[in-house]
Amino acid sequence: MNRWTFFYTSNLILFLLFFGYSMYKKESIITDGKLILIPLAPRDPRSLLQGDYMSLSYNWEMLSDQNVGFKRGCIVFKYSDETFTPLRLERSLDTLQSDEKCIKYFGSFPNLKIGAESYFFQEGKAKDFESARFVGLKLATNGDKVIIGLFDEKRELIGTELK
Repeated sequence: MNRWTFFYTSNLILFLLFFGYSMYKKESIITDGKLILIPLAPRDPRSLLQGDYMSLSYNWEMLSDQNVGFKRGCIVFKYSDETFTPLRLERSLDTLQSDEKCIKYFGSFPNLKIGAESYFFQEGKAKDFESARFVGLKLATNGDKVIIGLFDEKRELIGTELK
């Protein structure tokens, strides 16, 4: 085996290991994470170049008094009686109280991104998702999340089966 074959093979193996670990982490969040519903703000329509999808916007008005200089951190919130209440922005999980949770974010206020800003769905199903009022996320204790679907005003999953 020459050195280029070894180089490409080892890079492929490293890529597959990283990809497999990433999938394992996401699957464990879906299996073990806590479901939270975050209210959506008005959204953009679908994109012709990307197919049918919904651009998700979140209302972070409750955090408007935050003057935070860091670009990455945690949106600290309380979630009780199916109500999502954002409280403050923090740099890390260290300051959380027992009844608080955290979603990792990046960006600067008011354009905070949580990594779930688009939801793709089957072509021709756009009408089904017009009634979406909440995004459903499975949340790990460290603030990582996976989007699992969109929910209507009755907090019922739209269009797909929940795992």
